[in-house]
Amino acid sequence: MLLGVKEQHGITVHSVVSTLNVATLIGGFTIPDEEIRRARLVASRRGQSIVAVFHSHPGGPTLLSEADQEAISYSEWPWVIISEGRGASEIKLEYHAIPD
Repeated sequence: MLLGVKEQHGITVHSVVSTLNVATLIGGFTIPDEEIRRARLVASRRGQSIVAVFHSHPGGPTLLSEADQEAISYSEWPWVIISEGRGASEIKLEYHAIPD
């Protein structure tokens, strides 16, 4: 979870809270409710809020997968997908807003 503040023209991320992934399928992710509550508590104590959910697509594109497209429609937060770039030290980030 990315913690930070919502601003007039976007969001500013100040910190990251790792959460437990309880998905049973390889490549999937499911964040349990208690982990979301913990992230909200950490954010609140820092005067911040959860501003986005992030996960990675190692070796893949930063686009939403079919499963991501379905799941993001139930999300409270936008998603950021992280992937490897062309070079060993390069990463790509893509922001995905919650669909209307």
